[in-house]
Amino acid sequence: MKADATLQAGCLWYYDAAGIVRTKATLSLFHNFEEFAAILVAFACCEPSQWGSLPPNIIKPPQSDPYPGSFPPRNLNGYTLPMTLPGSKEKVLATLQHPIFTQYGLVGRRTFLYAIKTNSPKLTKSMVAKFSYQATSRKREQDIIEVARNAGVGHLPEVHMWAEYWKMSEGVRAIFHARSGVDPEFEDRVFRCIVYTQYFPLRDLFSKSCELIPTMVYQMLDCLHDLRYKAEILHRDISANNVMWEMHGDEVVFKLIDFDYAAYVDDEGRPVATIASSKHRTGTLPFMAYDLIVDMADRHKPLHEPVIHMLCHDVESLYYLSGYSMTTMPQVENDVKRAIYREMVSSWQDGSLGNIAGRKLMFFKDKTIMTMSLPPQSLFLRPWLLRFCLVFRSAQRKLEDRVMSEPFDFETMGGTLTRDVITSALKGEKNLILGNISSMTMAATLEAASGSGASNAMTAEGTTNEGKGKKSARARRAPVKKATTKDTTKGKGAATKDTTKRKKTATAKIVTLKNMPAAKASQVKDNASKAKLVVASKAMTIQGPTRRGPTTRSMTKKAVIAG
Repeated sequence: MKADATLQAGCLWYYDAAGIVRTKATLSLFHNFEEFAAILVAFACCEPSQWGSLPPNIIKPPQSDPYPGSFPPRNLNGYTLPMTLPGSKEKVLATLQHPIFTQYGLVGRRTFLYAIKTNSPKLTKSMVAKFSYQATSRKREQDIIEVARNAGVGHLPEVHMWAEYWKMSEGVRAIFHARSGVDPEFEDRVFRCIVYTQYFPLRDLFSKSCELIPTMVYQMLDCLHDLRYKAEILHRDISANNVMWEMHGDEVVFKLIDFDYAAYVDDEGRPVATIASSKHRTGTLPFMAYDLIVDMADRHKPLHEPVIHMLCHDVESLYYLSGYSMTTMPQVENDVKRAIYREMVSSWQDGSLGNIAGRKLMFFKDKTIMTMSLPPQSLFLRPWLLRFCLVFRSAQRKLEDRVMSEPFDFETMGGTLTRDVITSALKGEKNLILGNISSMTMAATLEAASGSGASNAMTAEGTTNEGKGKKSARARRAPVKKATTKDTTKGKGAATKDTTKRKKTATAKIVTLKNMPAAKASQVKDNASKAKLVVASKAMTIQGPTRRGPTTRSMTKKAVIAG
């Protein structure tokens, strides 16, 4: 009950996953005391399910802690629920173990995950059960995953069983519907459970070593590309919690989970549904694309035109995930340094939507990437992250230079944000040219790419800034002094090449399960740090070294940190 400013009268408010209900009439604590007392007595008579617990026919408490003595419980450890194996129709009793993730909130999905065990001998893998109140208008997650798997999409979770239990309209809200009919603004939700193989969070991997962050990006680019063009599906919720990993022998394979917000799309990459399948914007705020956040902020404006979630937005979320992983996941003991490293990404979830959008816009500036503080474990990835940044700069330039009277592919920003283009750019196999870049900007980029400016910090070359050693100085100057540029007056896009004959061949860094925990930044020689930055005709070209032999986007832990 909420009272007004006089603390004498108020309305009754009811909250659940589907939304909020309030009474039109007010109730005075003094003038309507009898009604108020009757309400308190009614509350005291409520069953646990009426207070918000799951109905007893869905999930049962352990015999050692029955209701109502243990209500509300601290967690659902030991609770059981019935499920059915698909195909065989075998009845299975699932017992919840320790909680893994809980989304706290009054309205919305209220997603929570538990490790589970079953009484079925067919289910031998470690498994988790995900529970959530999903909008009934959304496709079931297991159906979307099955379509994607049948289309040949990889990096998907292995689903074992699922269940759909009850709708919000069948519970307390049924009273409202029976009296006045369903409110057109009401969005019904259904309580669903899906059980899949238990995977490991990114933090478990990147807290020890960041060498596989590029591998994660390449594999997720594969997954997003195949989802879109093989299965005609958009994931629409790329985040740190929705990308996980597991071991396949000695190889690390990343998995994309949580398809609650996924949608089928047409040939142009637009959602097939003509109406929104949910009244809430899809995505997780710190990883949402800039355009989508601005769209949320401007939704109240009279002439507002909604932004359509497309593939380019999922790719942008992957870019944010890369920066988030590099700054928040490496283990840092010092509290002050940890706060400094996380300053940029922390601003992606605090404050107004307008401020968050502004902070994300800063992440598309090369100066931001070159000056932001990075933990020693991820410092060698700065040139790689810079190339990722310049990919989006190039896409923006493509959008600005388009001919308005001609068709334009907004889904990939004119072919700039495709899997193959991004992967080639990140690996240094493709040049990115941006106009109006001054020599001072290039010089600053060179200094930052070599890790200068951080006292005693590990640079991208695998050396330290401690002292003024000649070896470290030569490593920073070599790419500029030994690079020559062809005559750019012979045509646009003139190629550049390295004429240094004594330059050492780049070596690939091999990461194994045994040496990952012991890996240090000083042992990493990222090819990206040896990128050549050349200024020609007011343009900046970023070109990576030539690598011998083919490079594939393999699902392997023995990954080449592509530079």
